[in-house]
Amino acid sequence: MEIPREPIRGACVWTGAQMARTGEWIVHLSSAVLADIDAALARVRARGIATLDIRCGDFPLPAFEPLVAGIQRELEDGRGFCMLRGIAMERYSVDDAETVCWGICSHLGDAVSQNARGELLAHVRDMGLTFGDPQVRGYETRSWLFFHNDNGDVVGLFCVRPAKSGGV
Repeated sequence: MEIPREPIRGACVWTGAQMARTGEWIVHLSSAVLADIDAALARVRARGIATLDIRCGDFPLPAFEPLVAGIQRELEDGRGFCMLRGIAMERYSVDDAETVCWGICSHLGDAVSQNARGELLAHVRDMGLTFGDPQVRGYETRSWLFFHNDNGDVVGLFCVRPAKSGGV
């Protein structure tokens, strides 16, 4: 791998302070998108499709489709991230939240595993495990994790509920 010798330039160069001053990276989902999410969730539940078996066509989001190209462009050629806002998590069970997350992500790309377990969807929560154990993922512990990426093109995080503390 060649090490770049010149400064990196473009939209992908930013600081936290710069992002705190602008909301350009936040996508506020409209009531039409939220209604489509509820309808798509009901549809996959009625059809009995398991969450990880859902494909884009199984979870239609017509009001979201006009946003997809812009989100993909932002992820690939822009800042490298965006935040979707407006989903009222108190309306969903954890299982339904998984399905909503997976359904939305099915419109943005194809899921691939990022770990030896082959997981496509995992919960970030303290399971009382010990960080450093080779069988344990850092997100299963209460340990501090260093800043990192997960070596994939896109990583999606879906906040079901705020942490009791931490999360900086």
